[in-house]
Amino acid sequence: MRQKWWTLLFVICISLLLTACQGNRAATPLSPVEAANLAAEWATTELAVVNGGFYEEGEYETFLYKGMNYRYLASHIDSKKKLTAELRKTMTKKGAKRFMKDNGIISYKKRMAQPEAEFVSELMWNVATVKEVKAKKSKMVMELTVPIGETRTAEKMKFTYVYKKRHGWRIDKVEK
Repeated sequence: MRQKWWTLLFVICISLLLTACQGNRAATPLSPVEAANLAAEWATTELAVVNGGFYEEGEYETFLYKGMNYRYLASHIDSKKKLTAELRKTMTKKGAKRFMKDNGIISYKKRMAQPEAEFVSELMWNVATVKEVKAKKSKMVMELTVPIGETRTAEKMKFTYVYKKRHGWRIDKVEK
């Protein structure tokens, strides 16, 4: 009987110790390569979303709203839940909300929609350079210089990265 109590006490102590160690995961600094990769992944998502997503045949649908032509987003991102989940792969919750507002994305008749437009990007994210602007324990600001096609010019953007315990580093804000 006494042996069982000691074994039970030992198991409880070990499980509490493991739980405590997992809960205190500190933010590891974001490397320039990781920052560039996360920004490139975000850019791919951004381009897909601002173009309405990946439409299947017969799915593209437009409507007039407050004097402007709008289109519903493709079915894989046509609800707020689906769109937010897609954006949250690279962004914080606050950043995803800001993204939707900045791109004119609205909820109309229980579906997500945006002003009708097409975007093309010639930004070469695979050769972007990264410069650290500010760094704190769980927040970093990086300036990315991304070449534009074969024009010998580049676009500079500031990315604010925030460390979230459950998700790791995420983009909170993009200043173009």
